[in-house]
Amino acid sequence: MKIGQRFWLVIGGVCLIGGGLIIAAYHFDWTGTGFEKKTLWDWLQLLIVPLALAIIAVFFNIASTRAEQKIATQRYEDDKRLALDKQREDLLQTYLDNISALLLEKELCSSKPKDEIVKVARVRTLTTLIQLDARRAEYVFSFLHEVGLMSNQPGMSIINLSHANLSKIDLSQASLIEADFSEADLTQANLSEADLSRANLSKANLHDVRFIGSDLTQANLRGANLIQANLSQASLIDADLSEANLSFADLRETNLRGANLRGAILNNAKLFSYQLSEEQMKQAKSYVNIKHNN
Repeated sequence: MKIGQRFWLVIGGVCLIGGGLIIAAYHFDWTGTGFEKKTLWDWLQLLIVPLALAIIAVFFNIASTRAEQKIATQRYEDDKRLALDKQREDLLQTYLDNISALLLEKELCSSKPKDEIVKVARVRTLTTLIQLDARRAEYVFSFLHEVGLMSNQPGMSIINLSHANLSKIDLSQASLIEADFSEADLTQANLSEADLSRANLSKANLHDVRFIGSDLTQANLRGANLIQANLSQASLIDADLSEANLSFADLRETNLRGANLRGAILNNAKLFSYQLSEEQMKQAKSYVNIKHNN
């Protein structure tokens, strides 16, 4: 039973019992009460004080209960947040320890891409990344670069993320310079304010991805699926968007200076024509419903 329902039930009970007693005492003119030959109003005054006290008590109880519930809920949320943070920290440390062991004991750095140990390291990397928050995910990338498992040079990474399933991953604000996400599935991922300059996202599935305020300068987005992607306020200076599908993408306030749009599809994209040069407009395969500068 809800607090409000209990409140009215108590008040109703007090009024019913008290009112019944007063009416009975008045009607039967009970002796010994000190109210013989008094009016009904005199009798009813007996009910006012206890009723007021009952109402105050119930309201106080409701306020106390709600305060206790709020404190308990806040404590539960804090405990849950701390537990999740500790779980992620333990997961990151375990990952670093496992990869370090593969480096020192199994010579991971000198392994070939098709070696079993490389497959194990890649799976561990992917399963760890999708469980971490953005800050700790960035540590993983930094670690892999530092130990030479992930290279800035195409085809030189021992652990790469091409063809990986990273849908809905949160890498917001992460430094992912020259990262290789070619042909990866990043559907509905959060990459807002991330540094993806010179990153390889060619043929990647970037449907409904958030790139708000991201740095994609000189990024390779050739043939990428960017349908409904949010690229507002992002930097796509000199980026390769050739053959990319940008239908219904949000490109408002996006810097497209020098971007290659040869064969790109911009149907129903949210941008103004003044954001594109005359050459870029000619390059685009389709640009239906692009708004014009008024």
